[in-house]
Parts: sequence; structure tokens; C-alpha cells
Amino acid sequence: ALEKCVIPNSCTEMREYTFNLCTALREVTLPTGITTLPMATFYGCSSLDNVTIPSNIATIGQGAFFNCTGLTHLDIPATVTTIEKEAFNGCENLTAFNVDAQNPNYKSVDGVLFDKAMTQIVNYPTGKSGDYTVPSSVTVLPHACFYQCAKLTSVKLPEGLKTIDEYAFEGCGNLVSINLPNSVDSIGEEAFYGCESLKAIAIPEKIKRVSTRCFQGCKSLEKVVLPEGLENIGYGSFQVCDALKDINFPNGLKTIEDYAFVWDTSLEEVTIPNTVTYYGWNLFTKCTSLRRAKLSDGCGFVGYGMFAQCDNLEEIYIPAN
Repeated sequence: ALEKCVIPNSCTEMREYTFNLCTALREVTLPTGITTLPMATFYGCSSLDNVTIPSNIATIGQGAFFNCTGLTHLDIPATVTTIEKEAFNGCENLTAFNVDAQNPNYKSVDGVLFDKAMTQIVNYPTGKSGDYTVPSSVTVLPHACFYQCAKLTSVKLPEGLKTIDEYAFEGCGNLVSINLPNSVDSIGEEAFYGCESLKAIAIPEKIKRVSTRCFQGCKSLEKVVLPEGLENIGYGSFQVCDALKDINFPNGLKTIEDYAFVWDTSLEEVTIPNTVTYYGWNLFTKCTSLRRAKLSDGCGFVGYGMFAQCDNLEEIYIPAN
């Protein structure tokens, strides 16, 4: 199996997936003739623990080091001006980035990778443990920036944060607490998917829609506070939230999409406000502790499979219409 590779400087281009799943590869010397590490260059190189990004590199492509679980730190030279999404995701032992101070686009603080102005966290090292306070200058948490940070236990977000993009905290299995400031007006799909230790969440007042699968698989989630201005609960948004016993839907809510509360096995009672005019399919399927349900007067039908396999359902209010 390939364990070490020295690429000659005469090489001027590397292709996507060059070392894909070379799981025995430990050390690579990159050539001075290339400017781009393309998509998934070292994807799944789980033994790679010694790689130097040369000063000729300008672009690190999408998923270039994805699942390189042997990496513990990474130096980024001044020449790197573009880092594409998921470049370092899944590097579960990576604890620190070190960006050259002369880099015009990026910087590192306490091992965390930021854009130069520190308005975005580009990537939080997957192996970094403990609590983290996001700097007050940050306004955007981009795509998958905390993806599968399994050692992260608590996050404090600043007032002034505007956007939490898709998959931002997906798979942070030991994240117990996080605050969502009221300045946040956008939360992307699967933003907190699989945060199995998260116990409580309060959705900011500017949010109009809980996005697709946003909190799916948050098995310890006991308390959810929904804002009064919320209009839509998205597809599978609270699916498999095993610890959720009750939820108060705000007046003004209009739609609840398919599979929103499937397999919420602790949910005992639901009252849907009369402002709701649309139910998706299988909303409460396999909610095995559900005993009472009151449906909206504003909706003229019961959704397909709405209470399928709710074995302990005792009472349901269905409006005359």
C-alpha cells in the first residue's frame, strides 16, 4: 500500500480525487508547479499526518482533505486565497489551523479558521474540544463550518449574527447548549441535524420557517421555544427528537410539512392553532406516547398517516369542517 509520495516539481496539475481513499498514505510532498488542490484530493486518507501546503497553492478545493483523520494541525500559507466548502470536514483529530499572517483573505485565531475580517468562521477544527465563544465580529456561520465537531460541548453566539447556513452544526453529537440570538434571520437546512446531546433551543423571533431537518435526530432535545412570527415548520424538522414531551405552536403558524415530528416518542399532547391551513404527510407517525391531539379549525382535512402507529392515542379533536 502507498505510504509515502513525492510528486516532482515538473507536475503542473493534479486531478480531482487524486489520492481518494489511499488509507495507508502517511506523507506527501506536493510539487511547486501547481496552484490548486482540486476537489477531494486527499479524500479519506485516514493515515495522512504529514503534509505541507506549499507557497504556490492559491486554491484548496471542496473536500480536499475530507476525512483525513490523521491530521492534527495544518499550516496555510499566505498564497492561499480561496478555500472551498468542506475542505477540512471530517478531520476528527485536527485541533488547529495556523494561517500565515501575510495571507490577504484568511486568518487563524486560537486555531480557528476565519476570513480576514473575521465576519465568518470558515472552519472550526473538528478535533478541538470544550466550549467556544464566537467573536462578536462574526455575522455569518457558513456551510458546515462546525460539521461533526464531536468534542464541542457548548457554543455562545454573538448578538449581531445574521446567518446560520446549512449543515453548520450537523453531527456535533456532544453539543449540550447553544444560544440563538434574536439578530439571526436565517437558519439553513440540517443546521443542527444529529446534535444528539442538545437539550433546549429557542428559535429567534425573526425566523419565519424552521428549515428542512433542522433539528432532526436531536435525541436529547426536551424544550423548544417557537417565536410568535413563525409561519412554517419544515420537512422532518423535529423528526426523531426522542426527549421532546410537548411543544407550543404559535398563533400565526400556517403550515407544518411532512414528517415534522415523526418518531418523537416522548411527545404526549399537541394543540395545533387555528391559523394552520396545511398539514403534511405523517406528521406524528410513531409518536408512541401521544395521548391527546387537537387539530386546527383552519384546515379542512386530516393529513395522510398523520397519527399512524400512535398506539396510545386516546383523544383527538377533529373540527366540524
